[in-house]
Amino acid sequence: MHCELCIILYFCSMKRFCHRLALAFCTLVTLCAVADTGVLFTPDRMSSSLITCMCQDRYGFIWMGTEYGLNKFDGYRFTPYLFDRSDTTSIIDNEISSLFVDGDGQLWVGCAKGLVRYDYEHDSFQRYHFPDQLEPRINSMAQSRDGKLLLGTAGYGLYSMKRGTTQIDYESDFNQRRADHFYSRIHIDREGNLWRSSHVATLTKFTLRDGRMTSLRDYQSTCGQPMSYVEYSKDELLIVCMYGILSYRYSTGELSEADFDLSALDPNVSIKRAFMTHNGNLLLATTGSGVITLTSTVEVRGTRCEVRRHTQHPTPNTQHPTLNPQRSTPSTPSTAMPNVCCYWSTRYSTSARLTRSK
Repeated sequence: MHCELCIILYFCSMKRFCHRLALAFCTLVTLCAVADTGVLFTPDRMSSSLITCMCQDRYGFIWMGTEYGLNKFDGYRFTPYLFDRSDTTSIIDNEISSLFVDGDGQLWVGCAKGLVRYDYEHDSFQRYHFPDQLEPRINSMAQSRDGKLLLGTAGYGLYSMKRGTTQIDYESDFNQRRADHFYSRIHIDREGNLWRSSHVATLTKFTLRDGRMTSLRDYQSTCGQPMSYVEYSKDELLIVCMYGILSYRYSTGELSEADFDLSALDPNVSIKRAFMTHNGNLLLATTGSGVITLTSTVEVRGTRCEVRRHTQHPTPNTQHPTLNPQRSTPSTPSTAMPNVCCYWSTRYSTSARLTRSK
């Protein structure tokens, strides 16, 4: 009798174990399936999942512009900001096209119909008006050496605003040709010169002296449309294009293809953005291959599905006394980022560490 009871208890315990094992397996499969879709799950909903631009401000907040609204991530939740016709302190348009933090720590938001600046003290936005009542799309922003905010527009040329003023001026010297009316990307290099690129494979360097343009030179990209400018070294500016990387040498003034080995990258995959890390690695955000890291070592990881998670989160500054992550709920920015802010899926594509020839 005792033996039969032990056998019954044994089979009961095994049955419970099998049920738990099956439950764990189903949970694991579900999580893998969710991760493989590349979908971002957050504790609070964003205004849109179609992200157009991102930046981090001086307090550590992560700002994300989307095709429908602006979102601020404080480490725990997203705060959406939307256009409100009855509120002149709201953003001027829901389609966010560019974000920029200037040397004074001010956050500028370029929209499809103009420009606003975030007011940290009142958790609101100040709108700025263009000449002739224009409402241009602000594609890109930069700051010149004299502190002037440069505004690249889509079809209306280059505008600027002097530091400490609210007046926006038209920069006629930079808009003499039809091609110069389109400023998809702008960059101020180490020598204080202005680079401009648009939706075509031509890029222009404007040589500046005392804030004025003295000459210009056009370069032709052999790698498609320029997407990002990266100061790689004291003598080298990298122009990251859709299908390759160009190298501009300050010492010679010449542009050539950079000697990065991109053979592991699928030729049908395009590069959207580039970013230089503090340790000197170059990160490439791509369409279809996730985030590619360019280092000095070769480490090809194959073609299996891989999800790269952004695990090193910034630590916001908590010394600003009036910051409110939400207008209706005053609080202090978090000192930790417990939730995954974003991740990239490299499904059905090559994920590799690429190398540069010596």
